[in-house]
Amino acid sequence: MKIESSNINLRFDSIKKMNIEYYKNRLTDHKKFVKEYKKEMKYFNNNINCGVMTRQEKEIKFYQVDSIYIEQGEQIVNYLEYNINDI
Repeated sequence: MKIESSNINLRFDSIKKMNIEYYKNRLTDHKKFVKEYKKEMKYFNNNINCGVMTRQEKEIKFYQVDSIYIEQGEQIVNYLEYNINDI
């Protein structure tokens, strides 16, 4: 079954938008949690410019889908670091 290229591009665009929205919501929710948390956060993550609860979270970075395409029959996905300034 052959899939139209335009259908694939629409699906890829949809995936990219969902990915960006997911991280936007996740970081927004985390910042709300930090603001409402009764105690001071023990650690700080410079990548997301926000307090975190565990040492493991100090270095967390988020990546968003930058592009998706098909090359020689394989799906290629490129990522870039999520820009927290978009929140």
